[in-house]
Amino acid sequence: MAAATARFSTVPDTANIVRPRKVRGFGEMQTDILNLIVDNIDGDVGAFSYDRYDLVPDTPYFLVKLITKKTNIAENNDGERVLRRKEMRKFQEATRMFMTKHENEMEAIYEATNNSALKLIPPYVSAFIEAVQAFEIPGEVELDGIDLLGVWPGFTAKKKTPSLLRQNFDDDLDARLDDHLKGMN
Repeated sequence: MAAATARFSTVPDTANIVRPRKVRGFGEMQTDILNLIVDNIDGDVGAFSYDRYDLVPDTPYFLVKLITKKTNIAENNDGERVLRRKEMRKFQEATRMFMTKHENEMEAIYEATNNSALKLIPPYVSAFIEAVQAFEIPGEVELDGIDLLGVWPGFTAKKKTPSLLRQNFDDDLDARLDDHLKGMN
């Protein structure tokens, strides 16, 4: 089995886009790549289609690429390709358990100052890879790769004493939010 890889980019790897299912001269393929997107906040899992995600999500996501037998693929109510119900429930349970277990690490990544988030992300991703590998069903559903999608913290300039410019910006932002909230009532 090939080793799983994590690619640190916010642009999806187009090499694994699902191509037409028939291979000339070979008929119908028995296996396929299935792309699932995992919300890094609550562990929700959904179908991923490159056609639908032309904007970068504003929160961090994992794009999980699975090699699976076609018998393990189903369609949800929206016609999107997902794992069969039993496998999907197991996968969702694995991702939610991971998010619960590693909630503090994700918070630390968001609260990191300067470029320290860049040091915290690789161990977090490695732990996620291990969680997905534990879900694998050898010969049925196997991990092919994981990409990072969305907005992941990279550098946040936080100082112990904010500059006057930063204080003015924060005050302006608070005032705008207050006005916006008043307008909603």
